[in-house]
Amino acid sequence: MCWEIGSTSQERKYERLMKELEMTNKEAWRYLQGIEESKWTLLYDRGNRRWGNLTTNISESMNNVLRGVRLLPIRALMEYTFKRDVEQYAKHYQMGIDCMTAFPGRMWGLFHAREIRARQHRVYTYSARDQRYMVETNQQTSDESGGSPYTIEYDKQTCTCCKWQIYRFPCSHALAVCHFKRKDPKQTANSRFYTEIYHAQYNNQYYPVPHIDDWVFADWTLFGDKSSITVVRGKCRARRMHNEMDTSYPEERTGRRCSGCKQIEEVVNVEEPSPFVEQDVEQQQPPTGEDEHDPPTGEDEPHPGTDEESPNFDDAYLLNRSPSCSPDPDSDDTTDTDARISF
Repeated sequence: MCWEIGSTSQERKYERLMKELEMTNKEAWRYLQGIEESKWTLLYDRGNRRWGNLTTNISESMNNVLRGVRLLPIRALMEYTFKRDVEQYAKHYQMGIDCMTAFPGRMWGLFHAREIRARQHRVYTYSARDQRYMVETNQQTSDESGGSPYTIEYDKQTCTCCKWQIYRFPCSHALAVCHFKRKDPKQTANSRFYTEIYHAQYNNQYYPVPHIDDWVFADWTLFGDKSSITVVRGKCRARRMHNEMDTSYPEERTGRRCSGCKQIEEVVNVEEPSPFVEQDVEQQQPPTGEDEHDPPTGEDEPHPGTDEESPNFDDAYLLNRSPSCSPDPDSDDTTDTDARISF
């Protein structure tokens, strides 16, 4: 909605969208109220200096041309920028030569679409002396839009939709009046949109950079003004707003994958018995009447590998393996885990 508010060229749409924003998001509405309207809206652009270009469109166009130039050294950055500049000039120069229409390809497509729409408008003369006309758009019954009146000052090249004076390119209402007066539609656009101007704009010459031994070095040196350098102590803080891409989600712990059945084992936290607990258990055992200095007979001690042995970590690991886990006889990957499973 903020983009629609900033890009609209009609005051009634601007007021309606601002009221909707105030009802849906009060905080965003207050934030936009604190910014000067001429800095972020086309409707209140002073002198129409933007020519209908939004700041976001300008920055994205530069990012598209210089794509892949980030994190490069300074010398590589300069070489890449120079080569891309030469490439763009050669590309658009050839496009200007191949263009056979009154406007370049993209602007000619926009002009043709508006000209088709202009044939559905109705034109009424209000002042033949001042060249003032009223254009009524076609009534659309599907979404109940259309049928709005627009005032055209043909000599002043203005329209109440404000697109003609903002973009310096005729809107559909201006083209409807142009056909009504049987005038050349090309005269309603600014001369900067002509194909001849487009061709002359990119009619420039570039020369390859010679070898470094052939460079002519300057007899002067640049010195920076240290007084204009500002140093701020502390950590540099990002000014952009954080979004969901800045949120990190810790990965869940997963078990190891078996090389035989390719299944993931269930994670079991097996805690090792504490030596203090064993000591307490031994102290709680009733006396047997035997001398504590007698040598052990080995009858009461469990033999390793019998059922009386307490399960250790390896046994707990084997108990939680998949029952279908078995070593592959044709597989060369034989690990200690597979050996334990085969037993």
